[in-house]
Amino acid sequence: MTYSTTGIASGAHLTFEILMKEAGIKLNHVPFPSGTAATLAMLGGHVTCTGGSFGTLSTHLKGGRARALVVFDTKRSSEFPDVPTCREKGYDVVRVTYHALIGKKGTPKPILDYLTSLFKQMAVDPAVQTNLSNAGFVSLYMAPEETEKYVNQDFELASDMFKKLGLVGK
Repeated sequence: MTYSTTGIASGAHLTFEILMKEAGIKLNHVPFPSGTAATLAMLGGHVTCTGGSFGTLSTHLKGGRARALVVFDTKRSSEFPDVPTCREKGYDVVRVTYHALIGKKGTPKPILDYLTSLFKQMAVDPAVQTNLSNAGFVSLYMAPEETEKYVNQDFELASDMFKKLGLVGK
């Protein structure tokens, strides 16, 4: 069996590597230069499966051209409530895609505080949450310290996994 991703060492690649380890299975990785190419490879039958966000794949899922097997979150998607979490299927794999506001090192604190305030206002705005939800995303605000901790933990996980795969130096 094969799976497509947006490239070697991408978030989807890491997710599949963790899933294979957790499930004790082996799938062959077929990297592509974009999510569109990875999705088209799956739709065209060139690979067995792919991973991606509901925002990216919802048209194909709703149109019946693809079927979601699991979500890699702690809870089911509100848009696709019939799709179980990976944990519900017996595999402890939680991998979510996140986006963050990042400032250049050395940016003055008043500017960072102002940007953080604006970002928080946006993240908790009901209209923004609705629009993100309609696009298959969840709005979750984390303070800068929480975000830094989360990103560092994710980086450590990715670094350890990719070292084991020989994709980065020891």
